[in-house]
Amino acid sequence: MQTEWISWIAIGVLIIWIAVLTMMLLKQRRMLSMVFSDAEDPGVKQRFMQLLKEMDEVNGRQEFLAKNMKQLALENLKNVSKVMMLRYNPYGDVGGEQSFSIVLLNGVDSGMVLTSLHSRAGTRSYVKAIAKGKAEMQLSKEEQEVLDEAVKTGT
Repeated sequence: MQTEWISWIAIGVLIIWIAVLTMMLLKQRRMLSMVFSDAEDPGVKQRFMQLLKEMDEVNGRQEFLAKNMKQLALENLKNVSKVMMLRYNPYGDVGGEQSFSIVLLNGVDSGMVLTSLHSRAGTRSYVKAIAKGKAEMQLSKEEQEVLDEAVKTGT
């Protein structure tokens, strides 16, 4: 009687084991059918070789794009990318804020400050060079203010 129960337990364990293996096999077949769904049964090895070739092509394109992006980023440092303007009234004899200073900087904070000062006697314009965020000539209070703002916030 005891041997009979042991036999039934062994049979039950075997049935469960077969069921688990069957489920695993079905899951694997389902995965393979997704991978090879468009293949006209060329064979697993050939399909894997085709997939590896396609992955190499994608990796080659990715390397090409990464190289170009790096080159574009370096070239973009030369372009004007930071622009800031300040309008103000430096003289008491002119109404409104007719005068202005504009800062134009590239990616390494080099460029220029363009200032136009308007008075009753006329308008004067000045351009001062900027290298790495520092002026090569002395700046007015307003010019320095707009330059500092451009360096700090402009990107």
